[in-house]
Amino acid sequence: MPTERDKLIGLGEHSSRKSYYPELQQRLLELERFKALLDSSNDAIFQLEVPSGHIIDANESAGRQLGREREDLLGLSFFEICDLNHSPAAQLINNVENFPEGRLLVETDLYGSDGRHIEVEMTLSRMSFDGAPYVVAVARDISSSRRTEQALSERIQLATLGSEIGNVLTHSSDLRHTLQACATLLVKHTGATFARIWTFNSRAQLLELQASAGIYTQINGKFSRIPPLVKDQDWVRRENIVAFAGYPLIVTDQLVGVMAMFFTQPMNEVILSSLATIANEIANGIKRQKSEDSLRQTLVEMEAARARVDAILRSVADGMLVTDAFNRLTLMNPRAEELLGIRFSDALMNPLETSIPQSALLEQIKNTLAGRTDIPNTILEIPAREQSGSIVLQSHSALVVSESGTVTGVVTLLRDITRERDIDRMKTEFISRAAHELRTPLASVMGYADLLLNKEAYDINDPAQQQEFLSLIWDKGQALSNIIDDLLDLSRIQTGQQTELNLECCNLAELVSRVLQSYRLFSSTHRFELESLKANRELFLDKGKIEQVLENLLSNAVKYSPSGSRILVTAEVCDQTTWISVTDEGVGIAPDQQENIFERFYRIDRSDTAIGGLGLGLAIVKEIIEAHGGKVGLKSTPEQGSCFFVTLPTRL
Repeated sequence: MPTERDKLIGLGEHSSRKSYYPELQQRLLELERFKALLDSSNDAIFQLEVPSGHIIDANESAGRQLGREREDLLGLSFFEICDLNHSPAAQLINNVENFPEGRLLVETDLYGSDGRHIEVEMTLSRMSFDGAPYVVAVARDISSSRRTEQALSERIQLATLGSEIGNVLTHSSDLRHTLQACATLLVKHTGATFARIWTFNSRAQLLELQASAGIYTQINGKFSRIPPLVKDQDWVRRENIVAFAGYPLIVTDQLVGVMAMFFTQPMNEVILSSLATIANEIANGIKRQKSEDSLRQTLVEMEAARARVDAILRSVADGMLVTDAFNRLTLMNPRAEELLGIRFSDALMNPLETSIPQSALLEQIKNTLAGRTDIPNTILEIPAREQSGSIVLQSHSALVVSESGTVTGVVTLLRDITRERDIDRMKTEFISRAAHELRTPLASVMGYADLLLNKEAYDINDPAQQQEFLSLIWDKGQALSNIIDDLLDLSRIQTGQQTELNLECCNLAELVSRVLQSYRLFSSTHRFELESLKANRELFLDKGKIEQVLENLLSNAVKYSPSGSRILVTAEVCDQTTWISVTDEGVGIAPDQQENIFERFYRIDRSDTAIGGLGLGLAIVKEIIEAHGGKVGLKSTPEQGSCFFVTLPTRL
């Protein structure tokens, strides 16, 4: 019987007579050469019986790839060495009639004798020998190309990872957001189960968890540590962890953080080397980000410091200007602009001579820069820009010295001492007025006392006349007492002593009526009227001090009102506030004098009046009312009269 091999080469049952036929011998040689060629091929070639799928022939390469002898393969089911059970190719082998014309190409695995899986690209072809159908399977080992493709894919993935991480590190400004994006990219492109990134807090010597991606995304607290998961074998088995990669993030020998990743598949050297490069990139990104954050923080602090300096300069009551070593203006606060009448933006970095016309001030700054220490403060008098008259400035200059001791310029303070000058002038006038006010009644007292002491010489024997002289002496003495009381009140106010109140229950309407009645007797030439609106109520006040307030207000109304004019006193007690006002029809007060009317020593400057007084009455009124927790005010129209009013909290 001819063997299957004989059938393959086409000799059949006449093979025993092959030596007698030269053409058959030639054919045999050709077939032997063809078989040798097949055996030398790197591809595994199988001839399969259909529909059983048994191997009836195979080349030497098939045995080498599978780790078997070629003869051991013969008779085996092809499905025992090849993963085709669930492939359409298996159905075609079992039912060769439905096998398509041409070739069928599939990718599958061959099983080596040692259990290896060999990835192959298999071509299945339908053939017929002596009328019998067969399938020829040619399997090409593609493991190497697959590894090459996988390595190339990994390199592409890692290159993409490096590019995307570089982009994140370059364009993101928030460190935690940046590192979270990096951790997410590491998981995405390396196949890590999860990844975490910590930054190193050098001040606290702690690692702070900033990012976590993969199966664990929770950042547990500010000072999270690397969890001891590697030592937890149960966790390792549960999560199927087979590889771990940890990288210290170091820049110029300084630790800036730590990067760690866990894998469920082994890592190769390509991934490890690429991750080391990426770790360096992330370390530089952290360092750069922290530097930028530190710079931004410094800029914020500098801006805040500048804002504080600007706020201080704006709020300083004195003017301030700074010049450099070349006498150019470098800094000026708004108050100095207001006092000198120049705009800093126009004078910046300009020589002082072109901006400041006050020669005395220029000379002081130049002498200070020259190092002179005997320069007195300069007094400048310049025209007032918003009102008539002038303002008086006192300037003081000092050198600006750097930490190294270098003189960098001069700082000059401009203090408005107009008010102090006015007070000094008013004090001088007050002393003169006080001397005059004391001398006038004192002269009368001494004169009338002399008459009474020498009444025989002056022939003053009439008791009525003597009584008149005594009354005059009493009145002048009372005037002296009032002046002394004012001086004592002034002394108390100047020393900062608070007005002591002796609160007692009194009826406001009765108090006002009693004071007003005494003035009706004192000045019969004026018409005194009282409007008492709900004032008949008991209040807690210092009765003596309130009487002093009313007497001062009424005294001024009498002094500055013509004879026959009306003086109206109004008193009203409401639930929260008590009102008292004194209105006259006198000379009135000019608007520019009203704001100073309650100041000490201030007297209205009127050339058409020659009214005496120390200028303390209204200042004392203000002090008493404010001690009660109230306020004092004024409404006045020149040549029409004035209304002085006080408000007090109602204390029932």
